[in-house]
Amino acid sequence: MYQLAAATVVVSWSSHVVQFVGTVSNVNISSVFLQAPLIVNEYTIAITATGDVLNLPAIGITIAIAILLFIGIRQTAIINLLFVIFKILALLIFIFACCKYVNTSNYIPFVPPNKGSFNQFGITGMLKGSTSVFFAYVGFKSVATVAQEADKPSRTLPISLIGSLIISMLIYLGVSTVMVGLVPYYSINENSPLTDAM
Repeated sequence: MYQLAAATVVVSWSSHVVQFVGTVSNVNISSVFLQAPLIVNEYTIAITATGDVLNLPAIGITIAIAILLFIGIRQTAIINLLFVIFKILALLIFIFACCKYVNTSNYIPFVPPNKGSFNQFGITGMLKGSTSVFFAYVGFKSVATVAQEADKPSRTLPISLIGSLIISMLIYLGVSTVMVGLVPYYSINENSPLTDAM
């Protein structure tokens, strides 16, 4: 499960890196180096060739993280803390900066009707969305793996596990509420980075 989660993270980071490089330097990276050579259709489980070579930014990010892990646990923990602070601040800035641009009519209907096929809005679409949210919580149990390093694990471990779940839930709720308020649910591209909503 962790390999799948890691692959998902580096692929999404890849789109952010490409957007950042394009914004900062006006360099457009060829799409041949931005996607995997094979894709899997989630409905039919059919594997299709894309004609692309590899996802170069994803490979670069994976190598950079591997090097970081080889440096040592203390340095990795410090850099991880800095990344977490940066990510939380970015999400909070998104939530609070975009609140005033929310169009409340985007929330109607609250549960959009099904479009006639499985996972296309409606209750089945909500179930599909809930599996994506569940997938996002894959790493929360990593707190328990370092329990022996804690001073008072019987006290600090439950607080950190429950606290991280509550904080994550509130951030997810805030981001998704504001994003749907900015962009109508039917025009959100699930493969686009969050910055496209702005």
